[in-house]
Amino acid sequence: MNKLRIKSCSAKNFLCFGPEGVKFDFTAMDNVVLIRGDNLDVDPDNEEERRASNGVGKSSIPEIIIYGLYGKTIKHPKKIKVDDVINNQSKKKCEVEVLIDDYRIVRKREPDSLKIWQSAEGIWNKETELSKGSGTQKFIEDKLGYTYEAFSNLFVFTDNNAGMFLECDAANKRKIVENMLFLDIYRDYHENAKNLRNLAKEIVKDKGRTLELALVESENAKRRIKTVEDQEIAWKNAKQNELNSLVAKSTAKQAELASSDIGNAVAKWQRAQEDITAFQAEIPDKEEKLKSFKDALEDTRLKQDKLKTAKAALEVSTRQLKLDLMQTKSVITSNTQMLSDIELRRCQNCNFADDAALERSTQVIEKETAQLELFQNTLLKEQSDLDKYNDNLAKMADIIKIAENRSRDLANDIDTIRKQIINLSRIEKPETSANEKVLEEQLNELKNQITNKSNELSGPSPFVKILEETIKESKLKSKECEDKKIELDDANKDLPYYEFWVKAFGDNGIRKFVIDGIIPALNTRISHWLQFLIDGKITLNFDNQLEETIHRNPPDGDKFVYYAMSGGERRRLNLAVSQAFAHMMMLNSGTYPSLVFLDEVTSNVDPIGVQGIYNMIMELAKERQVFVTTHDHDLLEMLGGCESINLVKKGGFTTIKSTLKN
Repeated sequence: MNKLRIKSCSAKNFLCFGPEGVKFDFTAMDNVVLIRGDNLDVDPDNEEERRASNGVGKSSIPEIIIYGLYGKTIKHPKKIKVDDVINNQSKKKCEVEVLIDDYRIVRKREPDSLKIWQSAEGIWNKETELSKGSGTQKFIEDKLGYTYEAFSNLFVFTDNNAGMFLECDAANKRKIVENMLFLDIYRDYHENAKNLRNLAKEIVKDKGRTLELALVESENAKRRIKTVEDQEIAWKNAKQNELNSLVAKSTAKQAELASSDIGNAVAKWQRAQEDITAFQAEIPDKEEKLKSFKDALEDTRLKQDKLKTAKAALEVSTRQLKLDLMQTKSVITSNTQMLSDIELRRCQNCNFADDAALERSTQVIEKETAQLELFQNTLLKEQSDLDKYNDNLAKMADIIKIAENRSRDLANDIDTIRKQIINLSRIEKPETSANEKVLEEQLNELKNQITNKSNELSGPSPFVKILEETIKESKLKSKECEDKKIELDDANKDLPYYEFWVKAFGDNGIRKFVIDGIIPALNTRISHWLQFLIDGKITLNFDNQLEETIHRNPPDGDKFVYYAMSGGERRRLNLAVSQAFAHMMMLNSGTYPSLVFLDEVTSNVDPIGVQGIYNMIMELAKERQVFVTTHDHDLLEMLGGCESINLVKKGGFTTIKSTLKN
């Protein structure tokens, strides 16, 4: 492990130290240093009270270091305000300085500043300054590798800090351990994960309520569609009933009118007029269709003529291609025969032949063979194109035949209708009596009403627009439901993720895993310190719930009840636990401070117990400088030969009287 070497500290106008200031050079001191004090501001006639040194500021030495490094005090950091560290007489220009490893840290109040330098040679200027403004404090803590809580618990042991670990309940024990092992960040992660999980649940709940509302609105829209459709059906039924009633009245009037000869003639004339009107209405549609067929027929015939012309040209080309093909085959045949003849005439004695003629014939055959292949491919393509022309011409012929037949049928229909109109027009309207005229007028009025009612019934109902808007609204609501469902599903997807991290960072997650892992080493280290504090006569072991079990050593079968033990025994057990945790913190961090302050650690400890604490001090001093403040006469006597820092308080200010060996 690396040692954080705290070389010196100094202070001015800080707590009990005034403008004269104090400086403590730890590099010049022994490994065990007793801090003494002499308060000259108390009753001068009370020697015992003066020598008790209360209020001198012995505990302020580690306060200088902690405040310099973290900007907080050891005692009651949450209750003491920032300005409370300024000496109450000076009231300004408070300054502390700490030299640790190659770093120099200076913190000031009134005016406020925090600066840091790094130099192995002790050169403190702009080139060696590392100050980072508002980020300087984080930079310092990152370099130290400890949070304020962890460093304080490792650096100072008093009669009221983590040394009383066994006095705490299970929840506080766990919290203390987590802080010591730098697991407090996982508690923060746990709270953040819970907050995010709860927020996600609220989002899911909100999305659920929104979806429920959208579903209700969608169902309402569907019901409105059904209501409008029912209203439209009712309207159409009512109109149909009205139309049926008018038709029945018209039929009755027609029967009444036809009951006389004249009335029958009038009815016949009226039917003729109706038929004329109906026939006349058919003619424009049939004439339009006839024109369309004639136009299409003309267009198809033009295309047919073009296709015939193209086919005729292709047939000429095909015939010429066949002639060229025959000629090419003939040239190839004649040259092949020529080659055969030349070979036959080759001299049997000297193997002489007309090589030039052979070469010419061979070249002609190769050229004409290539040309033959080209002609054959072209002929295949042209024959394929001719087949397509024939197919298309056949289809056109069928289309023309159908169009001619349909045009002829339409022309015949139009002629037939016109003849029928002429015949119907010959029916004359008879002279009618007043009674028949009335019936005729009534019948015409009924016919007009029937026409109007039929048009009204066949046309758009007054509910068409309403139904369109209602259907549109229903589709929008359905789409909104789909979107809200997707949003709800997406929100639900996040919940398992947050639940996982709540569990992972919870009491039974990562933190418990780490604590379970250090329990064996912790118990071993407790046993180590109990050898010095209680001569190993008592064993203390924690389980993974941080519940302790205390036995005599060697065990006799009876467990100790912690609160039934004497105050001195409890004190020493807590010291062993605190030192064991300190060791765990140092292992976890990989570094440890070179100093440790023991402030009144013998409170409520009997003389035998004091010897154990002395043994602990000597063991600690093997690796760290140990600074001890105590009123215990036995411990003072045991530390009588150690170096001491003697402080004196006079006029409200504390200064260094001397630093010497006793």
